[in-house]
This record gives sequence, structure tokens and C-alpha cells, in this order.
Amino acid sequence: VNILAGGPQQISSENLRRHLTIGGLIVPSVDNLTGEFVACDWNTRHQTYAASSALQAEYYISSLKLAPFSMTIKYDLPTEVRTCAGLLARACPLMSFMAVIRRPVAVAEDDRTLSLASAIPTCGLAPEDDYNRAFQHALKTQDFEVHTFTSTADVGKIDHLVFDGRDQTKPKFGLEFLHFGDKRQRKEHAMRFTEESMDTYRKAASNALVVLC
Repeated sequence: VNILAGGPQQISSENLRRHLTIGGLIVPSVDNLTGEFVACDWNTRHQTYAASSALQAEYYISSLKLAPFSMTIKYDLPTEVRTCAGLLARACPLMSFMAVIRRPVAVAEDDRTLSLASAIPTCGLAPEDDYNRAFQHALKTQDFEVHTFTSTADVGKIDHLVFDGRDQTKPKFGLEFLHFGDKRQRKEHAMRFTEESMDTYRKAASNALVVLC
């Protein structure tokens, strides 16, 4: 509660900072992060901790402002989405089953016939493009600029490029959706991010492979 109300700070209890971090409520506050993982020594008392997720903190803060708590929040919570995981945290709650299947993708079978891709079950899940369109819609309702490539018409291109509102020249996030399949298929999709020939997979500053299951 003190971190939510006052911003990043030290936690005196070793057990408390360990349980809150493992529980996903706080993370060590690190400046100039260069890698994916951060070594954390629970015995370091001078380490400061911050809220782990801006979206999660925003939810708790809005509750703490209401009665019977009516807390005064002095901390200006940063709301900028910095990771693909943070982006998914904002989109996935809006991607209900109905939100996915109510936007079926039309696929041309020949010059005169169109069929609905959603009518074809794939691994017990809706087709990938249905998830893509639901994801795009969920982000656009939150004012994100999203460029989505369909797997049926844009073969070999990443599914989503998401742009920062301040810079429309270089995408900030790149996300590739994939149905859960065998290990070889997942590895092949992951390797696309390093392939020189697949330029759309190399444009974004941060990328993620999202496995649908």
C-alpha cells in the first residue's frame, strides 16, 4: 500500500519483500535495465521496490481511493506500456470467446465462393486470424496504433506491429500469434525473429511469440 501511494521505496522485512515479489505484486526498482533478468538479493535492505504492473497498480489505486480507505495518492503512476507482456495485459481481458468468434475471417475458396474461416476448427481453437482481429480491436479501443497482417493474405509477415503514439516510423512492439502445436513448429516461428529475409519480424524494438492454447 505504501508503494502504491508513495512510489518506489525500501521494504524493511525480508520475508515481506520476498513474498510480495514472488507473488507478482512488486519488483526490484532498477535504473538502466540492460537485460531480461535481474539478480535479486533478499538480504539487501537498501534495494527499492516498485509496483510490478502499471495496469495492476492502477486497479488497486482506484480501489484505495474509495471509501472506506479514501487514501490520498501522492505517487504519479507511470502508465506507459514498456513490454509485450504489458501490452497483452491490456488486450487479453477484452478478448472474450465471443469477442474472438464474432469477427469471422472470410476466405476466398474460388472466384465466386467465400467461406468463413471460423467454421473450420483448428486444434479446438478459433482460427489464428480471429484472434488477430480481436487483439487488434482490443488495442485500438485503447488508442493504440496497430498494423495487423492476416495469416491468409500476408504469408511470411509478423501478425502485429504496434506503434508508439509519439513515433509512427518505427514499431515499438512486434507480436506473432501461434496455435499450440509441436515443439518444432514453435521453434520455427521463434526463429523468424532472427531471419534476415523476414523483415517485418525485425522491425520492432521488442518482440514476443504468443502461443494460443
